[in-house]
Parts: sequence; C-alpha cells; structure tokens
Amino acid sequence: MVRFQQGTLTEAIADYTRELKLMPAKAQAWADRGTACAAKGELAGTLRDFNQAIKADAGLTLSYFGRAAVWKERSDWERAISDYNRCLENDPKFADAFAQRGLCKLRQGKDTEAQTDFDECLRLNPNLKDSLEQEINQVRRINK
Repeated sequence: MVRFQQGTLTEAIADYTRELKLMPAKAQAWADRGTACAAKGELAGTLRDFNQAIKADAGLTLSYFGRAAVWKERSDWERAISDYNRCLENDPKFADAFAQRGLCKLRQGKDTEAQTDFDECLRLNPNLKDSLEQEINQVRRINK
C-alpha cells in the first residue's frame, strides 16, 4: 500500500503479487492490485484482479466499482450498470455508484433513469454536484 501511495505502481503490483502468493484467497490484496493496475492503465490486469477479488469476497463493494470502471472504459454499459447495481445492493448509500450508473444510463440515452440516479447521488452527497455536472456535460457532448 505504501508504494501505491508513493506512486511507484510497478513496485506496488509486485508487492501485492508477493502477498497473493502467500495468501491467494485474500480478496483485499486482489482488489488493491486491481486498483494499482487501473492506475497504471492496465485494463486487462485490472479486470482479472477485480474478478478474483469478487470471487474471494462477493461483499467487497469497491471490487464491483473497480470492475464497473473497466466495463465503462470499454463502453460495455450493461455490464457496468450490473456491477454498479451490485455496489448499491451492498451499500445503498454509495453516492459515487449512483453517479457512475447514471452516466452509463445517459450514454445509453436513458435520460430519465439517469436523472433519477443523479438526483439520488446528490441527495446522498451534495458535494459531488460540480464534478457530476462536468461529467454529465461531457457525456452529453459525446452523445451528440
């Protein structure tokens, strides 16, 4: 974790790999390595590690959130929405999951459903208003 926080991602991934060799069923280590892979831009590694984290512990909400980000990056809206749904099943007050699910729905042209998610996101965390508005505007430009 220290190396990840220092930004030395290759070393962080190596540290997590060593940890996983000792404890291959440790869901948090899989999730942490997936996060490091994501920060490094390695989508395949990110997906692999979050899949393993979910296999080890289906209640690890951030693993679904991380995997959803990969699906979103690949424009696989249905899979992303499915994983954001799992996030919200595990943690119904996860404002960022509402925001990201809404953005996926907006990309699909489901504006009313997206707005419902945005409203819930902002009800849970009003501090996300500015960043959410920027992301919504970006998606609307892409959708045109």
